[in-house]
Amino acid sequence: MPQKPPAIPAASAQSSDPVSARAVITIDGKEISAQTERKAIRVVVDTHRYLPGTFEITFVEDGGTAPGEKKVTEELKIGDTIEISTPAGSSRSVLIHGTVTSMEAICENLMTYVIVRGHDLSHVLQRSRRTRIFPNKTDSDIANDIAKQAGLKVDGGTVQHEELEYTHRHLAQVAQTDWDFLQDRARANGFEMRMVGDVFHFGPTDNGAQPPQTNASSPGVAQRPLLTFGDDLLTFLPRLSARETLPDQVEVRTWDEENATVVSATAAVDYVNPAFRRPGTPFKTIAGKKQKGKLFPLDTHLVVDRPVGAGSGSFKAAKVLAGGIAKQIGATTAEAEGLTFGNSHIMPGRYVQIEGVPGPFCGNWIVTNVRHTFCEDEGGFFTRFFVTGRDTGSGSVSRRRDSDAGRRARGMMYGIVAEVAASPSVNRVKVSLPLLSKDYKTDWARVVQLGGNRGAVLFMPEVGDEVLVAFEWDDVNRPIVIGGMMRSGAGTMLGVDKAPGGGAKGKTHDSASGSPPELGKKEDEHKPGEVIHRGMVSSSGSRLAFREVPAGSARPDDESSIVLATALNDLGLTINETTGQVQLVCKPTTGKAKNRGTLTISTNGDGTVNIDAGPQGTVNVTGGDITLQASKKLALQSNGDLEIKGTRVKVTGTTIDLN
Repeated sequence: MPQKPPAIPAASAQSSDPVSARAVITIDGKEISAQTERKAIRVVVDTHRYLPGTFEITFVEDGGTAPGEKKVTEELKIGDTIEISTPAGSSRSVLIHGTVTSMEAICENLMTYVIVRGHDLSHVLQRSRRTRIFPNKTDSDIANDIAKQAGLKVDGGTVQHEELEYTHRHLAQVAQTDWDFLQDRARANGFEMRMVGDVFHFGPTDNGAQPPQTNASSPGVAQRPLLTFGDDLLTFLPRLSARETLPDQVEVRTWDEENATVVSATAAVDYVNPAFRRPGTPFKTIAGKKQKGKLFPLDTHLVVDRPVGAGSGSFKAAKVLAGGIAKQIGATTAEAEGLTFGNSHIMPGRYVQIEGVPGPFCGNWIVTNVRHTFCEDEGGFFTRFFVTGRDTGSGSVSRRRDSDAGRRARGMMYGIVAEVAASPSVNRVKVSLPLLSKDYKTDWARVVQLGGNRGAVLFMPEVGDEVLVAFEWDDVNRPIVIGGMMRSGAGTMLGVDKAPGGGAKGKTHDSASGSPPELGKKEDEHKPGEVIHRGMVSSSGSRLAFREVPAGSARPDDESSIVLATALNDLGLTINETTGQVQLVCKPTTGKAKNRGTLTISTNGDGTVNIDAGPQGTVNVTGGDITLQASKKLALQSNGDLEIKGTRVKVTGTTIDLN
């Protein structure tokens, strides 16, 4: 862009006053001393619709300090509250309220320059990255809470918008500054978040309307400054994009996990922001889509990677998100840069009316960024403005990536189960993620199970269990537990060598204390081996275990068995393929039935129980007391000898036939 000459004669009433090239600077409500004001050779105020406002004041220490005169570094200090305004006149406008955040000196060629820099009051929202949760709150509630915690004055006393009535059941701020987090929420709703003077503003895009009044000393500010090229508009560089290159609407599709269905919401792309129509001319006559000769057919911008809402709130949340994205897309149809004589009425978020340029570029443009410069060596007081929509210029990609980090959790993460839903059918747990924060706990997360609603294997992790957590579309607010992580030695309960009844005592896990099972010997943990045991085990040690020696194994022949047993092996069933044995054991060693086990084989009234050992087999029945009882007929029959033996034999009956 061509540079303006070193000095440009005044061409407006606002810049005709010689003192108008000097900004008014106050420190903690008091104007700086005349001596310090005289040393200010350049003042720059940069305010933005979507970024923190900044200021830079350059002082020159000429070396001649009168008695009692303070040096710049004595009057201004880091942390001072600064207010920069246009000079007094028909109206005085405050350009920025801020805080000194840095100071530097340039000492060379026998000259000393002191440069004071600072930000508007929103800089307190950028002090540190935080991880915290906002349960059951709207975006209005969240903005209120954060602003009040930061000590910021809120527009209207409180943030309250009907568009933000959706209540987030669980919304996480993860490793984000408060500024980035609130900007992310503002983008999601099509809102803007910034400081207007000393007031925190979080709300809908005002489409160029007068921003909240923040200073009683500027009551008559015009809403739409008129700039005419060749008069007070020195430079204007506009660019319009074909509307046909952008989609007509935005569609957000999200998965409703409660109803297992897709929820879809749409919003039309709003091309009115920024506007470039002539005053009084219907917008559609210039920017409306052509019915013939359009570059592309009507199209939809589809968004599927932003899961929002749950249950009945899914549609409302998706609708808000679609509207926010539509506004962002629509704001890219027109961009511009302009330079004019100093004009404090040009402010971010407000219209500026442009005339004297080619027809399509005349009209009202919504300003994104304004830079006011006061410098006599550069010609006086000038204002440069930019129209860029939500594009924040250089570094915007990296800033978006940084702010997106609060929502994105790329990959998976280890966690510890903190809570389990009261009803197993809910299939949900809450997981602590100490990697994010020692206090961070997810919302209720579903647990992946084998099978579906009608048939499944249900194994819920318990409190204290280590699990692996994934995130739907990398959104940290949408966790899914995809499995448990066994710690070293936890699987040894599957490898009890003795069959049930053999007296081997398994190890149990103290789930209440959260301590893992007793670990094996450290020197054996990571030696190469073979998979011998497979199966399932409960937290108490009850298990279904498969023991198999792999084919071709160098191990000697060992038993292959299937074991269904308790942790103590006192109740269970063993199927031993190697020995050809099936063993059913009922010898309880603990609990109320200790040493009084009961084994029952039962059928219905017409059932049959068959025990067959084969022609050469043997059936042994032993016990302290044995009772055979039949309600109809009892028959003892042998193709060989039949022997009845006892110390005393007693036979009773109504009729006894001996043949």
